Formats: sequence, C-alpha cells, structure tokens
Amino acid sequence: MNEFDLEIIETKDKVFVKKHSSKDRWTHHSLEPYFFDGQQPKPSFNPHWYIVDKMPNKIEKEVKQPNINHRYELIDVEIESKKFPKVFKREDVAKYEDCDWNFKEEYSHLRSLYKEVSDPQPNIMEEVKFEIVAQIKIDEVDEYKGFSFPVYKGYGKSDGETEITENEARHQLLDRLVFPDLILPTRPCKLTSKQTYDIIRRHVLENIDGKYAKVTSDYNFCFTVKKVIPLAEEIEYTFNVNAFHSRRKPKYKKGYKDTREVDIFEMTHAESNYKGYTVIEPFVGNNEEELGENIRKYLKELMNYINEPLKECKHCKGKGVIMDDKK
Repeated sequence: MNEFDLEIIETKDKVFVKKHSSKDRWTHHSLEPYFFDGQQPKPSFNPHWYIVDKMPNKIEKEVKQPNINHRYELIDVEIESKKFPKVFKREDVAKYEDCDWNFKEEYSHLRSLYKEVSDPQPNIMEEVKFEIVAQIKIDEVDEYKGFSFPVYKGYGKSDGETEITENEARHQLLDRLVFPDLILPTRPCKLTSKQTYDIIRRHVLENIDGKYAKVTSDYNFCFTVKKVIPLAEEIEYTFNVNAFHSRRKPKYKKGYKDTREVDIFEMTHAESNYKGYTVIEPFVGNNEEELGENIRKYLKELMNYINEPLKECKHCKGKGVIMDDKK
C-alpha cells in the first residue's frame, strides 16, 4: 500500500510536488520530513507545494530507531558494592506493566538509588512507496503577489478588524476542478458583493476628509456619503430652539447656513439588498493579482471623487459647482 499519493507540476527548470488528499485537495501535508532522491524538498511560495530538482524516482524518510541497552545505573557511584552494583540490566530488576517499566517488588527498595539509562541508535532511511496520481507540464508557474484589505469584524471599528486576502477569492467550479491550487491564482476570480461592501465601507470611513464630505448612513447593510459644498452666499433661516420640548413655548432664533449636502455615493450588498440602495457589484479580476490591483484602483478613484473640493458657483447662484482651488 502506498504511504501517499503525489501531485506533480513539471516546469522547464523545476518540479512542484504536493501530497495528495482525497478528502480535501487544499489540505496542507508537509513534505519536509521526506527526501526526494536524497534531497529534501524546498518550500515554494504556496504552502501546499514543494520544489524538487527533477521528477522523483525514490522517496525516503528518516526514521528514528528505538534506544538499546536499557539499564539502571547507580546515581552515586561512591556507594558501589556487592549490595549496590554499579549497573543492573533492566530486565533483571524491572518488569513491563501498564505501559511502563517498574521495579520488581524484591528490588523496589533500590529504585531511588538508580537512574534509567539507554543508548540511542542512529536514524535510518526508509523507502516510501508512492504513486503519482496527477501530473501536468507547463513552461513555468507564475508567483502572484497576494493582497490584503482590512475590514471590520462586525458592526464597526469597536468590534475590531480582520482582513480579506487572496485566499477569499472565488473561482468558477470548472477551474477549481481542473486546475491545481498552485495554478488557480492565474484564473479569473472575484469577491462576493458583501466582501466588496466591507472593503469599501472601511476604506471610506478611514480616509474620508470631513471638510469635503461626510458619511450619513453607516451600517453593515447600507452606506451613504454626502458631499459638503460651501454656498456661494450664506442663507439666513429661523429655527425654534425649543422644538424638542413640546411643553415649552416656541423661541425663535436666526441662524446662517454656509454649506449644503448632496448624496454622492450609496450602496448595499447582495446579502441584504436593502431597499432603495444600489447593490454593489463584486470586485473581479482575470487573476488574483489583477483582482488586487482592481480593488486598489477603485478605492483610490473613489476617494479622489469623495474628497474632491467643490464650492457653489457665485455666478449661477447655486445651480452649479466648481472646483475649489484652495485645497
């Protein structure tokens, strides 16, 4: 019976090997204890795969041998005598019971005077039976840089943060069935709408400039950003300072408004599909590296848009806005 099955990806200058698991093809099985034609495999950029110089012909593993010459030696050699010999063979004074060696009853009074000693044997190399169950040949395996985007664990910042990485990227079923996980990062992939929502939400909250925009709805199911636009001319208005005290008489004061707010960004995600909000489309990429680049590009462009300084045009009396060059 084979000790393990092996998956092989052969390239022009190296061979990638992985211990195959019938239960879970992404389960990690270390190959570091093994020797491929006398050489230990080197770790690759993927923790599941290792690198060897050529197609393996012989696989061995180093096996620890049991100690030999078990004995009991006198702890204090100065008391050596006929009554207390320097060495006892283990089998002469002890017997094996309950998974341990214990002094026989007639020698039990000597137990505190002796220590158990044995001699180690050198490890041996033992050949391992294996079978190559999957093998492909390609010119080279590209190493893709991963990505990491922080998100809130729960409702908000107080719940702590975690991260969404390339490990959360989803690939279509056919690719998952056909391609080994070492090559899967080169295939088209995407995040979910919820993951996309979480990345955008956290990034906006951490990078918004309150001078030019503000978040007015912040939940794990809907999110709104309003633009803060300085008015061309202040607007005078009257308000009741006792509006929230129904038993008090109205008391009016004058105030001045110098900004207005306009919705510029809103979203929900597919899991909630909160009414009135736009479901955010998932981030996608032709491969995992492009997916990460697309996320970074989107976040940069979004924040440039949100934090763009605007002000009302004084010539059109608030019907238009212009760039504020004072930023």
